Amino acid sequence: MTGERHVPSGSFFWLGLAAGWALMLFGLAGLLDDAARTHPVNFGVWFLGSALVHDALIAPAVFALGFAIVRVVPVRVRPFLRTGLILSAAALVVAFPTIAAPGVPGNPSALPRNYPAGLAVLLGLIWLGTGVMFVLKSLTVESRHD
Repeated sequence: MTGERHVPSGSFFWLGLAAGWALMLFGLAGLLDDAARTHPVNFGVWFLGSALVHDALIAPAVFALGFAIVRVVPVRVRPFLRTGLILSAAALVVAFPTIAAPGVPGNPSALPRNYPAGLAVLLGLIWLGTGVMFVLKSLTVESRHD
């Protein structure tokens, strides 16, 4: 590694940058234009709070887990473990609101399903699929060496 820094450039970079800023400004304009319904102060608190939770809890936990994986898990298993962990994290993020506040807003029929059981089944399927893929990959690698 030479220590040189890559400076983003090119037409795709600038087009993406312009489109991203345009979308953010559009969202901000909508947030402020209909402030009675969008509650910009509440959004600001949520936005800053989620950034703090990410930086103070989630990112260090992911870094520590990754560090432990590199130290303990064999190289051939790591891609499958990472895949299972990423899919599990995505499932947990999506399921968290329904598990944390069932029946909100005061209507128990609004969320009539057993979301904890559904999450458990989904996580089981994720890890079963991850295990199957590892076994299949191991079998194909072994058959090439025969």
